This record gives sequence, C-alpha cells and structure tokens, in this order.
Amino acid sequence: MEFMIQLYVSNAEEAIALYKEAFDAELKCIDYTPERTVLHSEIEAYGQKIAIATAEDTPVTGTVFQIDVKMKKEEDVRRAYEILKEDSVVNVPLGPCFFSPCMVDFVDKFKVRWCLFVI
Repeated sequence: MEFMIQLYVSNAEEAIALYKEAFDAELKCIDYTPERTVLHSEIEAYGQKIAIATAEDTPVTGTVFQIDVKMKKEEDVRRAYEILKEDSVVNVPLGPCFFSPCMVDFVDKFKVRWCLFVI
C-alpha cells in the first residue's frame, strides 16, 4: 500500500515546475484533459510522491492539512524556502524552534501549507 498527497491548484504546471526545483524532484508522470489542463501528475522527491492536478472552478472543501518536510540539512530548508516563498504567507518565520534548529511554516502562492524543518 502507498499513500500519496494530492494537491489541486489553480496552475498545476507552474506548481509542478516550482516544486520540482524546490525539492530536486523528478516528474514521474503527467496526463492532460482534452482542454490541456493537468488531470493528474506525480513528482517524486526523497522517495515520496506528490500528485498535482488543476483545481476545478468550484473548489471542494474538506479537512485542513499541511505538508511537513523533514530535511537533513539546514541549507536544504533554506534553499527550498527561497524558491517557494514568493507570494507566500508566513505563519512561523524561518529560524530555530523548540524541535528544530531551522524551521519555517508558510502557505505558498498555490494555497498549500508547508512546514520545512531539520531534524
């Protein structure tokens, strides 16, 4: 069995490119609708997959969640955040916290909440 995070965003192709860069991810697959929007895609980073698709005009509401990414090095956290921070809303600024020497919690421009940290 495999669990996978599924994101529905307004501009899936832009999100795929940004997340690939931020996490050195590999695009594993991408399928399009007849209208050329992203029906389904998968990127893989650190042995984990994230599925990304274009959001429908009428959003489906549900449970609030965030994606936590445990990284091995502080520079990995800083690099990913530098790439993702444009037009984001910061909940907890980049810096040390009680469980990590380097952590940041933010919502990116696609309205995805991230917590990047070093353990």
